[in-house]
Amino acid sequence: MEYKIIYDEEQLRSIKAESVETLKEGQEIAMELFKVLATQQTSPALSAAQVGLSKRVVVMNIREPLYFVNPEIIDCDKITPYPESSVNYPSKICFTARYARVLVKADNLKNPVWLGLPEDSVLNKTTVMHPVVMEAVYLQQTIESLNGMTMWDFEVSKNEPTKMEKIKKVYRNELVTIIKDDQELQIKYKRIEQYLEDGWILKENKNDEEK
Repeated sequence: MEYKIIYDEEQLRSIKAESVETLKEGQEIAMELFKVLATQQTSPALSAAQVGLSKRVVVMNIREPLYFVNPEIIDCDKITPYPESSVNYPSKICFTARYARVLVKADNLKNPVWLGLPEDSVLNKTTVMHPVVMEAVYLQQTIESLNGMTMWDFEVSKNEPTKMEKIKKVYRNELVTIIKDDQELQIKYKRIEQYLEDGWILKENKNDEEK
């Protein structure tokens, strides 16, 4: 099967990728994605969703070829603005709010691994553009694309630096509080959709409201 980059935003947002059942299947998909990625100059990373395949596999080639089967970000640190590109939006740049350091687990990894800045590093103009940060940023972009999200969902204005701090990406296993009438409930974020359909609302973080 020949995979092609999707340029239709409605189609991109309609994709909700399913987990890959076997590591072998994930590796085969990754090999095909690397072939497509080699033809691209816009972005150094690609997910199966970005070529219309609803499977949870992503690849990147920044410092070295990396692939992740059923990836999941389980921790993160250091929010930073980033001039981001995407294979789905050729010649466009989006200034996003991203994490400069993320911890990812995947079926092809023996243990979770950190991508991005070392823990004691200081963010500045030089470190933000370092390839290790680029890996963290594009891992976030490709994983989010598996859930029908694009880089535009994380856009911030260069003229609103404080707004960047208000964007808190909630990953699927993070506990969040939802409210309905006088009730409060804590659930994992990945279960929130069914509750929102029943009238529940995501409770704002008080610290974020005060910023």
